[in-house]
Amino acid sequence: MEAAASPSRDECILYLISCFRTRIKSSLQVNRVLDFMPSLSLDQKRQLRAVAGEMGDVEGAEKLLSLVEKEAPDSPGLCQEFCEALTKGGYDAANYLDPSLNELPPPSLEAAGDLGKALVNLFFDRLTDTLQASQVAFQCLGKRLLDKEDVERVIIEKNTQGNKSAVREMLYRIIQKKEWLSPFLEALGEAGHANMAACISGHPNEKGINGASDSSNEMYEAPNSEAVENLQPRTELQEALEDEKNVSEKSFEDLPEISEPDVSLQETNACDVNANFGQMNLYSDDSGAIGGTAFRK
Repeated sequence: MEAAASPSRDECILYLISCFRTRIKSSLQVNRVLDFMPSLSLDQKRQLRAVAGEMGDVEGAEKLLSLVEKEAPDSPGLCQEFCEALTKGGYDAANYLDPSLNELPPPSLEAAGDLGKALVNLFFDRLTDTLQASQVAFQCLGKRLLDKEDVERVIIEKNTQGNKSAVREMLYRIIQKKEWLSPFLEALGEAGHANMAACISGHPNEKGINGASDSSNEMYEAPNSEAVENLQPRTELQEALEDEKNVSEKSFEDLPEISEPDVSLQETNACDVNANFGQMNLYSDDSGAIGGTAFRK
């Protein structure tokens, strides 16, 4: 009996999209990704940008993923182009689409990022009241957490809509980057916001990072550690986590077997989203949490 052919790279990427759809949608900016996808027509890009502008990046990303899935069979290389676009933009979503699974984030790293998003969400009002968008953005640029276009957009937002709106724009961009939490905390400390860095790091009783103080927050009493530890995800977030876990349990039997030395997605359980760290999982949605439309404006 003739051995079945190994799945193509595009087929593997499409399978990974189906497994990690929720995380991918919440970890990219549609406009930026489209800049790196010349295979899409101008009309397709216009429609996707319109959806992202009117309904938010999560919905725009859903439309983009659907388009990639639809066009991929007749457009060899489109899936790879999408992956490269995510990588060029520095988005966390790129880690989930490498068929070798070498870049797949470990659960501990995912949990740290999710907790960071939860804490940013918890202290969001204080962040917009306190942070100086330009100062923090330039510190993030120096750490390659933001790129020049990100900083330009933050500055434009500040000049047209004010500092609070610029902080929203900046935070929205930061939380979609790869391994963003540690460099962001460092940037806050170096920009004079060490107390907020301590709060977001989960240590609200500390005065700051590396012993630095934050004079702009001296009168601020952070929520106690019990309040931080007892953060609970919303019901719809729990449902989203369960949906992703259910999808992850699908076998790879829809595709031909992966022969050696190819990596077997089924054996590694790469798409198994561990429920143990789902307690603090903050997926972006359009309900006002981080990444949703209400978050940005």
